Amino acid sequence: MPRPRRMFALAAGAALVLAPLAVAATPAAAATPTVALVGSLQSELGCSDDWQPACADTELARIGDSPLYRATFDVPDGSYEFKVALDDSWAVNYGAGGAFDGPNMPLVLEGPATLEFTYDHTTHLTTFTPMG
Repeated sequence: MPRPRRMFALAAGAALVLAPLAVAATPAAAATPTVALVGSLQSELGCSDDWQPACADTELARIGDSPLYRATFDVPDGSYEFKVALDDSWAVNYGAGGAFDGPNMPLVLEGPATLEFTYDHTTHLTTFTPMG
């Protein structure tokens, strides 16, 4: 449903002219979302439970003005599944292949590892890289 236009009155000589009021809007895409790594590994990373999109302990930090978000975690050995969720909710989440509401990504570790997770807000891909 279209939004009604706001009008303002402008006096031009003896005539009254109605003109649309220009309202600057900030695009939603310009807002910086929170990006959290969510999954079966969250309780191992400091969250009270798994699959909690609002857990700050597994949030990734934005890298400058780029579309990249990154965080490094010490993950114990085991089999896990994960994805990313934006803005502390399940409303917007990305799984395998950067698919919206896509399948969980698997992670199998045969020993503890320090992993750097990176989310690209342009492609919606999440990658992880072993550190050290």
